[in-house]
Amino acid sequence: MTDRDNWDGTERRKLLQDQQALLVKLVEKVEQLSSKVDATHLSLIESRSELHKLREDFDSHREEETGRINAIVNAFPERDFDEHFDYHEQKRQAAKSWGEIWLEVKKKVVSGVAWAFVLGIALAVWEFLKMELRK
Repeated sequence: MTDRDNWDGTERRKLLQDQQALLVKLVEKVEQLSSKVDATHLSLIESRSELHKLREDFDSHREEETGRINAIVNAFPERDFDEHFDYHEQKRQAAKSWGEIWLEVKKKVVSGVAWAFVLGIALAVWEFLKMELRK
């Protein structure tokens, strides 16, 4: 025989109330944990969505940068960076030389026009003087 066999109804009701109170506390704890799990689950879903968006942005950016890098790399024939630089340096020097040549041509043209103007004035004055002296 156990101690519970000798209990009267009051002790049994007290035990049932204690067990019910404990069960209510357990249910409340399970509900709290369930609420935390739900919140964590929603947070994970949001994080996954943000991660997916970031991945799409990164993939797009990577494609753009890959295109730029390929364009730069393809600008160098046979990947000869020094020869590419030398080619542009030659072009720059040639452009500079042509610029200097054109500057000299312009100077000569302006100088020729100025001398032609002076000579024209001198001839006009000479003709004027000849006409005046004949009178």
